[in-house]
Amino acid sequence: MSNVIRVMLCFLILPAILFSTQQARSVYVSGAASSATHGSSGSVSIASSAAAASSVPQSGSAVESAAALGSGTSADGNTSASANTGTSANASLIKRYDRVTAHRGSSQTAPENTLSAFSQAIREGAGYAELDVQETADGEIMLMHDDRALRTTGIDKPMWEVTAAELKGASAGLWFSERYANEKVPTLEQVIDTAKGQIKLNIELKNNGHQVKLAETSVEIVKRKKFENECIFTSFDPNLLRTVKKADPKLRTGLLVHKVEGPGAWEKLLSDPDYDALSIAYPLVQPELLTQAKRYGKDIFVWTVNDKDMMKQMLDLGVTSVITDKPDLMIHTQGERMQSSDAR
Repeated sequence: MSNVIRVMLCFLILPAILFSTQQARSVYVSGAASSATHGSSGSVSIASSAAAASSVPQSGSAVESAAALGSGTSADGNTSASANTGTSANASLIKRYDRVTAHRGSSQTAPENTLSAFSQAIREGAGYAELDVQETADGEIMLMHDDRALRTTGIDKPMWEVTAAELKGASAGLWFSERYANEKVPTLEQVIDTAKGQIKLNIELKNNGHQVKLAETSVEIVKRKKFENECIFTSFDPNLLRTVKKADPKLRTGLLVHKVEGPGAWEKLLSDPDYDALSIAYPLVQPELLTQAKRYGKDIFVWTVNDKDMMKQMLDLGVTSVITDKPDLMIHTQGERMQSSDAR
């Protein structure tokens, strides 16, 4: 090959080599920048999160900037939840209203005592969700309000004769709406997994007269899930609450009260060390009771309040939390009350 041809080939090939090298460098730099933004696991960077948070509506809405809220309790006594795989990423930005307890979850918008009802309560911003637990025939702790499973599952048996497999195979939502036909009766464990870091739980231990290890097993589940600081155990049965306290004195308990008899009855209940709270039918609540409760350092929960005027009255009295089938209305009512207070 002549020298002239060699020179011509060099002029043709060299630019192509240089161009390919530049392209490769470009791809490398672009990939590095992308990794810096999303991280090796594909998670959104702090910078991206901050930018997203800055676009979230500010105070006056149930959703606020995560940067503004941080974690824990805010100045108005409410809390912000941290992200959890059980709900949307936006749940980490939802303001929590601890004075709002969703009765059996958000039970007017989803079937009671189901994961859908608790997820809805989280989205609405309730600080607590109340739920009912019982033992199955084979000793599993599952959610059910009634002694019999018939109303919500179609299984015409009492809870102490129904197996966990039967409940898990039935629909827990078809009675409510066809939309929830695939909803199942959840276990206490499943609800804790959904709630952890998102909403506190008011776990009612149901005394159906056939429980064997209801309190003990429920406590074991809570402790294994490290959920002790995010729940309170309540019951109409003082013995079940004493069992909880015996298992772990640090666990919070509340006695459900629907009537009181005799002079000094409130004093006796409030001074009992086995209860950290009383959960009371709202017609029984009087200003003097709240004064006594404060003196003994006891919380007061009230149930079940669905009327807006009564919600306002309970808030004005200073109860710890209002249990309601309408957490969205209760949150709106508390928000109005807070705005009115700020205006004054």
